[in-house]
Amino acid sequence: MENAPDSDLRQVAEELTPASRSSASPSGPERRRRLGRRLRYLAIYPLVTALVAAAVGVAVAASIHRPQVETLDELAPRLVTTLYDRHQQLLHTYAHENRILLEEGELPERLRNAVIAIEDARFFQHGGVDLRSFFRSVRVNLRERRWAEGFSTITMQVARGLFLTRKKTLRRKFEEILLAVELEKQLSKQQILTLYCNLTTNLSQGNYGFEAGARSYFNKSVGELTLAEAATLAGIPQQPTYFNVYARPEAVKRRRNAVLDRMLEQGSITPDEHEAARNEPLLVVKRRPTTDLGAYFSEEVRRFLAATYGTTALYDAGLRVSTTLDAGIQRAAETALRDQLLRLDHALGWRGAKDHLEDDHLEAITLPSWSGGELMPGEWYEGIVVASSGRSARIKIADELFELTPEGFAWTRRTRPDELLKRGDVAWFRLKPAAEDGREPILVLEQEPEMEGAVVVLESSTGAVRAMVGGWDYRRSEFNRVTQTRRQAGSAFKLFVYGAALENGFTAADALFDGPVALRGADAGESYSPRNDSRRYYGVVTLRRALEQSINVTSVKLLDVVGVERVIDLPGAAASRPICHHIRRWLWDRPASARSSSPPPTRRSPIRGFTSSPTSWKR
Repeated sequence: MENAPDSDLRQVAEELTPASRSSASPSGPERRRRLGRRLRYLAIYPLVTALVAAAVGVAVAASIHRPQVETLDELAPRLVTTLYDRHQQLLHTYAHENRILLEEGELPERLRNAVIAIEDARFFQHGGVDLRSFFRSVRVNLRERRWAEGFSTITMQVARGLFLTRKKTLRRKFEEILLAVELEKQLSKQQILTLYCNLTTNLSQGNYGFEAGARSYFNKSVGELTLAEAATLAGIPQQPTYFNVYARPEAVKRRRNAVLDRMLEQGSITPDEHEAARNEPLLVVKRRPTTDLGAYFSEEVRRFLAATYGTTALYDAGLRVSTTLDAGIQRAAETALRDQLLRLDHALGWRGAKDHLEDDHLEAITLPSWSGGELMPGEWYEGIVVASSGRSARIKIADELFELTPEGFAWTRRTRPDELLKRGDVAWFRLKPAAEDGREPILVLEQEPEMEGAVVVLESSTGAVRAMVGGWDYRRSEFNRVTQTRRQAGSAFKLFVYGAALENGFTAADALFDGPVALRGADAGESYSPRNDSRRYYGVVTLRRALEQSINVTSVKLLDVVGVERVIDLPGAAASRPICHHIRRWLWDRPASARSSSPPPTRRSPIRGFTSSPTSWKR
């Protein structure tokens, strides 16, 4: 074999001599074919030698720089942090990747056979690299003169997903091979398959791992999947962006059927099972508009977790967080706030459509907000007015047409739909369940209220937050009006004004004149004129009465007399000085001549909402 090239060269040289040309028996075309074939052989030998040398060099370099398989024990997969209410009902999740880990042995046989059939038919026969697939890939790629077919095994895909990048280079492929061999030495086949199912499979829509995909698409665990569902999941990882179950259901179905065909070829399913699964429709859970319960509360928890544990732990460590929120109370609080804001906004009347489309083919237009699945009663949807008359209007929402009747816009106090809407208008509509069973939902015209509100429900005995609503809709405004609004202290600050007066020699019997006054304002002129809430003035009043009645003008005059600086200094010292004791003495202690044998009446303390008798201050 070593002298083969020399002998070929001699034979070629002989054929090129005149004597050989004259005495050659083969015809001219035959002789040229033989010559061309031998020249190709001569060109292949150095090419193969160069490729082998390059492969050896890359393999040596890869073996020097490849990651250590022993570091698998240090790998921490990205997991989902889950947030629960007080009854352990799931509220929210935080994650970069929606991933739920399967333990070794939890992968059902049906899904395992589907994965092996489409990804690596000889998974249990090879040692990390399938030589048969390798030579087939080389033959196909040479024939096509491009990188038309790969030969990655499941083990090689695990090696690439855990240690390498997806950039297609010759060096990366050799690193894959070396790492796959090392993985096969360190781990069992079941462990490698579990790593593949948990860490390296992208199932689109932010789902990673088969358990997360099963729950997202079919609302069930992998152990409950049917044959067709298992084949669907097994086919997505090849091109997760393309095989989108919502955007390209037909492509996903073709891929699923290809998986089933491979399973039949390998004998893992029977012809009857194969036929039944191929005929099964692609039944995935329809996406609905996301209305997260307690979105403002979840954001407050997220900020606390990020500040306490760091963002890496928040999004990747798979924390389980239990909170004080009560889902039932939270749902009632959100409903109450939205209902009241709508009631107040409806009282102000109809402001008009939110948008208008100038198009002759409104029936063919699709709004971006219509990609949320089937229409649900109680939800809000954008609708296009395709027709409007004096008696009714036709509204297009997604692929359906609805009729807007006077019952649906009665709150506007208008009688004709064409007074509210015209063709091409885009407005908000709500599907209201009918009062009688069996009737179609009623379409109601809506508009987002311009005003905002907030609700917080606290358990007084423990201080636990049972509900928190920071506004109309978190998606419209992330500003939390419960925790981020800076409110004026209002009359609550009057306590410090009167406390500072006590500290500086005033008594409860001292009096001031409650009447109109002009004080220096922010413009350095006498532009500030306080008023009482009742719009009345009370003349000469004692400080005790002024505090009891929370009289504004008298409190401002007292602030001016005592001095702003003294009042400002008092709140800082309030924690160490018994100011409340002085306030109690003002309200309840009377001169001996004013006391009677009967107990004093029950009064409302300066603390809002706390009604008590004098002795209750000692609680």
